[in-house]
Amino acid sequence: MSKTRILYVSQAIQPFLPESPISKASRVIPQGIHERGREIRVFMPRFGVINERRHQLHEVIRLSGMNLNINDTDHPLIIKVASIPTARMQVYFIDNEHFFKKKVTWFDAKEKLVPDNDERAIFFARGVLETVRKLSWAPDIIHCHGWMSSLVPLYVKEMFSGDAHFENTKVVTSVYDEGFGGTLNGSLHEKIAFDGIDSARLSEIQLPTFDALNKLAMEHSDAVVAGSEVLTEETQAAFSSLDIPTMSYMDADMSAAEMATFYDSILEGKGMAVEESAPIRTPYPSWTDPNGEDGSWRPSHTRFLNDLAGSKTHHEHSPNRYHTVHPFIRRHALGRRMPQTGQQHRPCASTRRGAPCPAHGYGFFQHRHGSR
Repeated sequence: MSKTRILYVSQAIQPFLPESPISKASRVIPQGIHERGREIRVFMPRFGVINERRHQLHEVIRLSGMNLNINDTDHPLIIKVASIPTARMQVYFIDNEHFFKKKVTWFDAKEKLVPDNDERAIFFARGVLETVRKLSWAPDIIHCHGWMSSLVPLYVKEMFSGDAHFENTKVVTSVYDEGFGGTLNGSLHEKIAFDGIDSARLSEIQLPTFDALNKLAMEHSDAVVAGSEVLTEETQAAFSSLDIPTMSYMDADMSAAEMATFYDSILEGKGMAVEESAPIRTPYPSWTDPNGEDGSWRPSHTRFLNDLAGSKTHHEHSPNRYHTVHPFIRRHALGRRMPQTGQQHRPCASTRRGAPCPAHGYGFFQHRHGSR
């Protein structure tokens, strides 16, 4: 039986943004679910305040390059990835020079809403779903956290309803009291309708307030979770009137086990794909995809890729004068830019092929370090 696949879409995740109910839940719950044997993917926006060097973000070339048309304007989609070592999981970042380059989140330096938050939310929602399609990864559940992901349920149920990747997907929304005052751009519903979504489905956001976005997300979800102990009055009223499965507030540190059971109930008897007592398997990432197809992380791979990009540490860490060079890495190292680091690597002057590496055995090439 295949593993249950869960896609997490959040506006904030620790440690990339400061701790908050959303960033904490979006960090703890995916980790707990992954440790229980489920297969996960995690996405968030790549806000300009995120330090790429500190968190070692790097672009995923094979997933980037697509253009998304937002309000009749094309915007390139850039996908980046980083690992959370202590959680043994990866996070994918939706990036774009126009929407996410500024060193702000949802508010500017004067604590005012960023004017294009409406288009950023559209770009983020569509960027996540288009990337999942490109990964050829069909999630069983999509779990959304925060108002900036509130358009994801709408797009799944309307724009992507006929897509084979999402035809059996259940959408779960966690609603919080972390919002904003006032409204987003009043033309948000028109920009969404430009994507072919029936304007009748958008009456809820004619005035795009925080509560309106929450209600829109809940209306297009298969289940809803109370992410905060106290919600706004309007959101709480909508939550209480739902006739779909709901889950009351529970502290993030204790909710992973309950959330796993909640997921199973939503999947209508599909049951847990992996038993709770089963050993957690964390396979090596595929060498054709250095980021790992299962979302897992392996410290030696990150260190190996960074070292191979030309630092002297690369030589110092070698067990002797020889170092392993896998065929995939070698193809990208011969005078080309490394897609993982963006740095140039010049091949050594002398290479001996075919012999087993003294440290790693067969399957690797020996690489004699010569002049640079």
